[in-house]
Amino acid sequence: MNILRALFLLAGLSALGACAGPGPVTPPLVDVVVAPAQPVLVAPEPVAPELAPPLPAAIATTASVHFASGRADITASTMQLLWEIGQTEPARGGSVRISGYADSTGNPAANRRLSQRRADAVAAQLVKIGFDPKRMVVVAHGSANAGSRSAADRRVDIVVEPNSAAPPSARLAPPAASADDEADDEVADVDQTNDPLEPLNRSIFQFNQAIDAALLRPVAVAYRDNVPDFARDRVHDFLDNWEAPLRFCNDVAQGDVDRAVQTFIRFTFNTGFGIGGLFDLASAGGIPNHHTDTGATFGVWGFGEGPYLMLPLLGPSNPRDLAGMTVEFEFDPVSYRLGEIDGTRWVTDSRVALGGLDLRERNIDTLDDIERTSIDLYATIRSLYRQHREAEIRHRPSSDKSALVSSLP
Repeated sequence: MNILRALFLLAGLSALGACAGPGPVTPPLVDVVVAPAQPVLVAPEPVAPELAPPLPAAIATTASVHFASGRADITASTMQLLWEIGQTEPARGGSVRISGYADSTGNPAANRRLSQRRADAVAAQLVKIGFDPKRMVVVAHGSANAGSRSAADRRVDIVVEPNSAAPPSARLAPPAASADDEADDEVADVDQTNDPLEPLNRSIFQFNQAIDAALLRPVAVAYRDNVPDFARDRVHDFLDNWEAPLRFCNDVAQGDVDRAVQTFIRFTFNTGFGIGGLFDLASAGGIPNHHTDTGATFGVWGFGEGPYLMLPLLGPSNPRDLAGMTVEFEFDPVSYRLGEIDGTRWVTDSRVALGGLDLRERNIDTLDDIERTSIDLYATIRSLYRQHREAEIRHRPSSDKSALVSSLP
């Protein structure tokens, strides 16, 4: 056990050193503003494929979706615009080019990532309303104009070419690029995702997906079907309560006094009056819960995330979060205390296993929805994971989907 602890500490310190530089500056999150779109060619009613006459090759449907600084949300106004486009073009077999842009933040890598998120969000919604993903080209351009912070640059352009005699591959081909453009694109492919190990990461992701399909999801479904809601809720509340000591340590380390006080009160109240944490009476009493961990603490301290990683069985991560997991493995207060008592190893192991089962069961439907609607599931998981981690470091709420992928294999 001493050797294992030493190896984990060494791995964690090495990973932390790999991302010790300050992370990219990301614009503050604000509400989305959707600017009026460019004119859209809209059929008055849906047209059946077999009745739709071909459009002249020179005519194309064009539109632009605008975003608020730092955001990639799809609003109701945007959905209406995309739906109007979808009334005609899927029936005509048109090809689609989706180009994402970001106003300059002074960080090219951050610009690329944000423009990719925006383009992916639009593409995912177009697939939902009937577009064929095989006929799409999604391109992230990063900053449209160097140094610009104009709202006009925070956009996604959509160009739908009507059906023509050209084969799909020809209609989908991007414009010819110069040698300089190709070199820039090669750099952009790395910058926009910060995923230099993507081929290896994708292989590990496929392995994790196979394990999930063969074992984790079936067990979670059986747990849901055979254990009453009341019993599952007690397991969840109990497990969450005993994560509070570690959460409290991170709240203090992050210098967040208010959340540290909340965590302390919740743990004391739920442990004393909630039968060891079986009942979350603190939430019912208006004391909110939150999640944080050592990786988020390192982020608050200014450590950059480093390159994206996909870990076997553990799921999405990065060197900073891997270092945080290593520290928690060694110094989680509850596990550390139990480790000093002979014959209690099974308690720690059961806690880990039940935590994974509880998380997977509570998110069966959410993960199924992500898989069903994603054009590229790997890229979607990567994007949601980063959104969630950024939100946790800023102490902001994140979407249920992004919170889920932060903790799943």
